[in-house]
Amino acid sequence: MAPSSFEIAQPIPKAHQGLNTSVSSRTAHDPHQLPTFSRVTSPILYLPPLLSSLPRGYAHRPPPSSPPSSFRPLTTDSHLPSIDPASLSLHRALHKFRHVTSDYATVPYTTAFNWSELELPANEEREWYCVVFRSKRREGSNGGPLYDADKNAHEEAVQNGGLILYWYGTPHPTTGLNLATCIWQSRAHAAAANARPHHVRAMRLAASSYERYELERYRLSKVRGETGVHVEPYDGGSVFVIHAILIKHASWLGKACFPNKIDRLIVNRPIMDLFILAIMSGFAPVDDKGTVLFYEDSGAPAGSTTYTTIVFVHGNLFHGAVFRRLAQYAASHNLRLVFLNLRDFPGSTPYTPAEVEAIRSPSRKTQDDTLRACGLEIAAFMSWFIETENLPPIAEPSDACSDGALTGGIALLGWSSGTCITMPVLAHADKMSDDMRKLFDAHFRSFILYDPSIISTGSTLSGKLYTPLEDESLTFQERMDKFSVYVSSYYHPLRDLFNNLSQSPSFHPDLNVDPNYIPTVGRMSPEDLRSMTDRDAVARSQSLFRYIDAQVYEENMRRALFDCHFDDGSGISKAIWPALQVRVVSCDMSTPSCVLAASILEKEYRALDDSPDKLTRRRPLHVHRLEGANHFVHWDEPERFVKLLAGIV
Repeated sequence: MAPSSFEIAQPIPKAHQGLNTSVSSRTAHDPHQLPTFSRVTSPILYLPPLLSSLPRGYAHRPPPSSPPSSFRPLTTDSHLPSIDPASLSLHRALHKFRHVTSDYATVPYTTAFNWSELELPANEEREWYCVVFRSKRREGSNGGPLYDADKNAHEEAVQNGGLILYWYGTPHPTTGLNLATCIWQSRAHAAAANARPHHVRAMRLAASSYERYELERYRLSKVRGETGVHVEPYDGGSVFVIHAILIKHASWLGKACFPNKIDRLIVNRPIMDLFILAIMSGFAPVDDKGTVLFYEDSGAPAGSTTYTTIVFVHGNLFHGAVFRRLAQYAASHNLRLVFLNLRDFPGSTPYTPAEVEAIRSPSRKTQDDTLRACGLEIAAFMSWFIETENLPPIAEPSDACSDGALTGGIALLGWSSGTCITMPVLAHADKMSDDMRKLFDAHFRSFILYDPSIISTGSTLSGKLYTPLEDESLTFQERMDKFSVYVSSYYHPLRDLFNNLSQSPSFHPDLNVDPNYIPTVGRMSPEDLRSMTDRDAVARSQSLFRYIDAQVYEENMRRALFDCHFDDGSGISKAIWPALQVRVVSCDMSTPSCVLAASILEKEYRALDDSPDKLTRRRPLHVHRLEGANHFVHWDEPERFVKLLAGIV
C-alpha cells in the first residue's frame, strides 16, 4: 500500500504541544504531563491516546465519528520506521480510543475501553500484542525521574519500531491505583524494546517507585469478514508480523504462507536469524518488603503439560539478557527457560546502602547472612514462579515408549559467578519454610553449575589467579573492557591444571588464547553488548562479592553439595531433597579459572568415595564437559547448549 494513497485532513498535535487550551485542566490530561497525586484531585474525564507518529510519507484520514477536536489524540515526536497495512488501519481506528469507566485501573482490561467502537476494513486479518501495567505508586516517591524516563523510553520504543499506541491513566483519587497500556505490532517488538537503555532505566526506577504493580498481556485480533476487534488474554505462542520479511526473502522460501496465528515458525536458519525473539517479561516479589526480581520467560511449550523449567542466574557484568538466544530452541526440547536478573541489575530492586555495607562487611557472619539472603531470594522467586505459573511437578513418564526420563519439575542454573549466589539456595535450604521445602520436594529436580566461578568453591587458589576485575593498573572502565574480552575468549584446553598452573593464562593473561577464535564479544554489535551488560551494577555492589571470605564460600559449597541434611528440631538429621541431581557443565576452552573450578568440585566429590559416613550425605553429582566451547557457548552455539541441557536436566 503506497504512502501516496493516504492523506490527512488535519495535523494531530504533538505530545509536547499539550491539549487544546479550551479543555479544562480538570477534565483533560496529557499522558506525558506529570499529574498531582492528591487524594482530593478531581477525576480526569478524558485521557487522550498517545499514538506513534507514522513513518514519514504515511498519513490517513481521521476515522468516521472521530472525537471532538478538543479530544483528539496526541502523537510522538519520533516516527515509526515502518508499519504494515493492517496496523495502519488499526492506528487510524485508535484515534478514538478511550476508557469507558473511571475505574479502568481495577475492572477487566476487556471492559475498560471502547473496543466495540473500533472498526477496521472487513477484508483485513491481523493480531497485535497488548501489554497492561497496573500499579500503585509508593507513598512519598518522587515521580519526576520516573516520568522523564518513561517519556524517553516511549520515544525510544517508537524509534525502534512496533509501538502503535501508548495510553497512561492517572492515579485514582481515592485508591491511588492506575493503569497504563501499550499496543504493539508484535510481541517481538515489545521484547526488543525491553533491552533498550531508556527502557532499562525506567524499569530500574519502577522497581523502587511503586508500592505494587503487575503486568498483564492480551491478544488483540481482527478476523477477516468482520469489522470489529476482539481482546482476549494472551495464551502463549507468538504474535508476529512476518509477511514483509518473508516476501523480501522469498527466494529462500519459495511459496510462503502467512498464518494468522503462529505458535512456532519453522524456516531456514538464515531466515530465523532475522526474527527478534519474543520473550515475555515480568517482576516477581521475593519478600514482604517490596523487593522484586525482573525476569524474562520463553513461555510454556504450546500444548505441553510435561515440560521442564530452567531458571538461569547470570554472573558478573552480563545479566539475564545474555541468555536470550537460547529461548528459540526451548519449545522443541520441551523446556521453558527463565532468565533472572539479580538485585541491582536492570528491572530488579537495587540494594539499599545498608545491604551494600553488609556485602562489604569484614565479618564472616555478616557475609554468610548476606549470601543466605541472596539464596533465599532466589528460592522465593522459584516458589513464586512455580505457584503463579502452575508449573508441572516432577513425574514419572507415562508413555511406555519414552526413554524413562522424568518429566516436569524445575531446575536452577548458575553461570559463572552466578554460582556464588545459587549455591546458598541449597546451603540454606533449612532456613526455608516447611511449605516451601515441600513445594520444592515436588518440583526441584536439578541444580546446574555452568562453568562455575572458582570463588564459589572457596578455593584458596582463586586469589592467585589473574582477572582484569582485580587489576589495579587499570581504570574501572578499562577493567570492564578487558574483562569482557578476557571472559569471552577461547583458550587452548589445559590438562592437569592442579599440577600445571604456571601454564595457565590466568598467570600469563596474554598467553594461550587461541588466535583462531574471535572472542564472543568481538562478534557482538555495540548495541547487543550494551543490552546485556550493566557496569553500574558492578561498581555499586557486584564487585564486592569477590571479596567475601573464601571460607564462607567453602562452607556454603559443602553444605549445598556434600552435607544436605538438617535437624528439624527432633534431634534426627534429615536429608533435604536427597534426589536432587547436581550437574556441572565445564567448557574446555573457557577461562582456566572456570575449568579449574569444575575440576575442584569433581575432586572434592570423589574424595568422599572412601568415607562411608559422608558418602550418603552428598548429592548425586556428575561433570559434563563440552569440547570446543568457551564461557559463552550459550551465545555462540545456543542450539547445542539447549540440547545439552535437555539431556542432563
